[in-house]
Amino acid sequence: MSLLTALKAEDYALATTVAATSCDADIRQALTACYFMQNLHRYWQATEFILLLQQRGIVSLALDDDGANSQQTDVTESFSPALLAALELEQPAPASADYVIGTELIIKQLLEGWGRWQDEAKLAALAQYLPAVSGLNANFGQLLRLAIQQRCPLTTIQQLVDAGCDAQLLSKAQENYLFEVVKSIAADHDQLAAYVDYFVAQGLNINHTNVVGNTPLVTLVKQGNIAAIDVLLSAGADADMTFANEQDLLEIALASGQLETIKHLQAHGLQFDFDKRDKEQKSLLYWFLDDRTRFHKGAGYKNDLKLLVLLLNDQPDLYQSNPDSYRNQPNATPMHRLLDHEPDVLQLALHLLHPDLNYTDEHGNTPLHLAAANYVNYEPARAEAILQRVKLLVSYGADVTLRNHQEQTAADVASDDDLKIHIVEWLKQQEANA
Repeated sequence: MSLLTALKAEDYALATTVAATSCDADIRQALTACYFMQNLHRYWQATEFILLLQQRGIVSLALDDDGANSQQTDVTESFSPALLAALELEQPAPASADYVIGTELIIKQLLEGWGRWQDEAKLAALAQYLPAVSGLNANFGQLLRLAIQQRCPLTTIQQLVDAGCDAQLLSKAQENYLFEVVKSIAADHDQLAAYVDYFVAQGLNINHTNVVGNTPLVTLVKQGNIAAIDVLLSAGADADMTFANEQDLLEIALASGQLETIKHLQAHGLQFDFDKRDKEQKSLLYWFLDDRTRFHKGAGYKNDLKLLVLLLNDQPDLYQSNPDSYRNQPNATPMHRLLDHEPDVLQLALHLLHPDLNYTDEHGNTPLHLAAANYVNYEPARAEAILQRVKLLVSYGADVTLRNHQEQTAADVASDDDLKIHIVEWLKQQEANA
């Protein structure tokens, strides 16, 4: 039987036997005729045959940054002897191998065979290939990263390391392999713990920061994976660090809307820092209330209210000054932003904090003045919301008779728009009853 017939029949043991006694030219002809190189996904089981080709110098098993599956060429091969002489070049030597085999395709198929079907035969084939494969750390350690993504057994991870994969290698984003571990294995907490212990034992820093300043722990906090967070904390992850944009873990969890994660981190002793300022010099509470994506009636509304409760439980200052260049307010306060949201949000803060509602700003305005001054933008629904806020403030102790530095009461301030006439009338009635 010819080599071509054996390959077409996928009888790789026979193909290996025939190739061992065949000349290189016949082998190359058979490979071309059956499109062997173009169909590597079908030939992963031809381990001994491919290794024989490598020993004969017909193929090269290499994982490199260029990738391949194509025939090697040298542009000088097409030069005529006269041109070579004119350029003072020697006749190029034959390439070391006709093909740089698409090793990535084979290795990827073997690893994915485990990831999808726990196919131990493919891991056994991988073990046979590894000693012959070069460039194991190509593409920033893509091979070991792929093995982690497929959640291969740690015995396979160790085989890769023993073969030459560098466990200390960093990705383009300057992430060590623990970042890939938490991204790929966090759902299985027992396997996650085993992987974390393994790579920490390999010398990886569990608190290593990537190019933007985050650690593997940040990934889990954003996901809200509490059990996985505990795995990393038990392995030595530092919960007191500051990360990208100078945020701490509670701020990251807050920005990600992870209510239960915040509670869990607080149980570990973490506390909100209301005096800390971000790059725009905004305090934590002001930043949260200034987020225009929050407190819209919909799927996330209840969660936003619960997040606000966690913040308010620490009794923050509603009159803490914050520069707000967007609104041209050099002394904006959390109270200003509470008055922008649904009345429910204001009521929650008034109920939990019972602030002094007759506090005045640099212009002599109380929260009642500020609420009455809110712009309705020709929308009756906005005017109705303003009335609800005004009524809430009065019910919690706001004095309707107080005047600002322009000698205006809240009723006077509200009189700037006809849509707010019912607000003016209600406030005047309260003044008469005062």
